[in-house]
Amino acid sequence: MIPWCAAAALGLIGVGLYIGFFVAPTDFQQGDAYRIIFVHVPAAWLSMFLYVIMAAWAGLGLGCKRAPRS
Repeated sequence: MIPWCAAAALGLIGVGLYIGFFVAPTDFQQGDAYRIIFVHVPAAWLSMFLYVIMAAWAGLGLGCKRAPRS
């Protein structure tokens, strides 16, 4: 099932990038430079979310650590 999901993810990423760069309307003042927010904002959210996930797993690892046996 992983290859099917990977193929679907790559296809949807391609469609999203196409829409973000070529279909989305331009801004009145910024022109085409405005379109970068359609890529930058989701990437920033994902990177911050990954830091939260890593902190949660680190906390879980510290909380569930066993005491050494003698």
